Amino acid sequence: MQPIDPAIASNDPAAPTTRRRWGTIAAGVLAVGAAGTLLFLAMGDSASQGAGSPKAAVEQLAAAINAEDFAAAIDALAPDEVDGLQPLIDAFRTQAQQEGIQGLAKGEGLDLQLTATTLNETSLGDDAVLVGVDGTIAVSTDGMDGPLGGLIGEGQSESFDVDLVVIRLNGGWYVSPALTLGNYIVQDADLPAGNFDVIDTPSPVVRPSSPAEAVEQFTAAIATQDLDVLVDVMGTGEARFLRVFRDAADELLAERNFSVSVDEVLASNAPGGASLERLRLSVVAPDGTMHIARYTAGCLSVDDDDRDCPLDDDVQERLGITEADLVFQVVQSGGNLRVSMMRSITALAGKAVDNISRSDVLSTFGLEVFDDPVLVEPGTPTKGTIGDAGYALYEFQAAAGVEYSVSVGDNCYGDRLTPDDTTGSWSYDDPSNTEGRPVRVVVRCYDSPNFTLEVLEVATIETAFPVDVEGELPAGGAAHYTFDVPDSGYYELIVEGNVSAYVASSLSTSAEGYVELSAGPNQIDVYSYGNAATFRLQLSETEPAPAPATGLQFEDGSMSITIDLSNGSVTVPYFAEGGTNIIVSAFPDSLQDITLTANDCSDCGVLDQTGPGASEAQRLNINGVGVGQHSVTIAPYSSVDEYGTVTITLEYDFG
Repeated sequence: MQPIDPAIASNDPAAPTTRRRWGTIAAGVLAVGAAGTLLFLAMGDSASQGAGSPKAAVEQLAAAINAEDFAAAIDALAPDEVDGLQPLIDAFRTQAQQEGIQGLAKGEGLDLQLTATTLNETSLGDDAVLVGVDGTIAVSTDGMDGPLGGLIGEGQSESFDVDLVVIRLNGGWYVSPALTLGNYIVQDADLPAGNFDVIDTPSPVVRPSSPAEAVEQFTAAIATQDLDVLVDVMGTGEARFLRVFRDAADELLAERNFSVSVDEVLASNAPGGASLERLRLSVVAPDGTMHIARYTAGCLSVDDDDRDCPLDDDVQERLGITEADLVFQVVQSGGNLRVSMMRSITALAGKAVDNISRSDVLSTFGLEVFDDPVLVEPGTPTKGTIGDAGYALYEFQAAAGVEYSVSVGDNCYGDRLTPDDTTGSWSYDDPSNTEGRPVRVVVRCYDSPNFTLEVLEVATIETAFPVDVEGELPAGGAAHYTFDVPDSGYYELIVEGNVSAYVASSLSTSAEGYVELSAGPNQIDVYSYGNAATFRLQLSETEPAPAPATGLQFEDGSMSITIDLSNGSVTVPYFAEGGTNIIVSAFPDSLQDITLTANDCSDCGVLDQTGPGASEAQRLNINGVGVGQHSVTIAPYSSVDEYGTVTITLEYDFG
């Protein structure tokens, strides 16, 4: 074990944290990342001596984008901020062509035209200038067919006003993406401005003797937030960012309300750098409790609880990344051995590129395009098996004026899709739609890969009020009962049997367990799911006197509510007035990491996908809970964090 110098592992307790600024920072990172995606799809790197002036660097970047000469475009950017992109981008282009992903290869379909009408310079220091650019950017997808072309759209044009930080390195001027982003972040978050007099890399104080020692010092400095060590052992572009915005970083770190010390860190040399073998941290939480975090063999654990191993067998098989690929890339730069996170990330991503499929790329943009489906006839059972793709695809022709339901048994579920003319892809189908159209069914299963698919017509049956009907439904079946209500008022629906039923025409849900109906035509919808079922439905007028709902409640007609997580998790009851699926979204007001739990959806677990500061959304009731009284629990991901308010919204999805 390589011992850690006490200066590296030291840490001071800090004041209570402030969350508002982190939300602003996260938003800035996301915005820049979205814009950078388009450049990434076409860029590569090459050697550059830099431009002769700050304006010339910006003009070079704009001219290269317009000419689709992306090698020249990357030449206009600070070289150590885009280090390692070339192999990754070349591999991505090759895989895109092999997978038939149109529009992602260089010069194919996607055309950007940048017009800069005004360039204004403001000196930030001897080696840094702020260049203000006013202009327009136009996006064309002429010749870019398919879902990506439809998603981007044709003839999009927007005006822009951006301030680019341009820096001088080795005598040449370059646009700095990192410092441009940082400059916006500190302004928006009301943090100290950057110090642009520290562009040049100074002589390092901490000098690791091997890649393994560099990774050990880098990891320990990250854990303990020792910025003095970090600027010496991280990549020169990354270290420059930290030097320039050191005052802002120090102010943020002063707001910490926890402390970390390094008990053990061990790395070993590997091709291109070094691998982290073991790490043990002692973390003192705001309430004074001690927690032990461990990393070993690619897995994480806290207080010896269940180990979290991101590279499980499924991930290794799908992405082709193994524990041996988890290597920090170490470069000799700026007079020192340095850990380059840019090279490390691009090297790891490059390992996965060969396993990227067309569906992986399209799903990144929220699109799904499947292989040719198996054609089925409504009313005819079809036996099927889930293949290597993880789904089975079918298509039937819906007749005009007929509503359909789909049965796939209780071990599987089927998503219904219809063509989306705007993207060239398929979007969720509305089961209540009675237009003639092709409908695709994507079947996925939980355990056994075998199933029987049957497309069933939904019957509409007239009955009298008060309603008292008995019936039978096949697995996955549905029926509508129509009737006339003589008077407006409150009514009670009693359901017997393993079915879900609701009054589709209810006016309000202010009386829990009852429905308010208007005089005239009304309708009850009833559904079965994994198994055939017999049922009885009774609807009669009543005088309700229910107890008030506990917890927070969505107001009648309201689609959003703000809740306070300061005291922990909150359960919110809600009533679904329409649709067979419901989407619940939660938006934290600052950099909070939250979870969503659907309390009455057996197919929905605790959802936590997006991380701190981002919204969580869960598609509920996919097993057919449907309309009625339900609840969702919003909770802090960790009790260590300080939480404020979260806004949640409901939206109905008829898919």
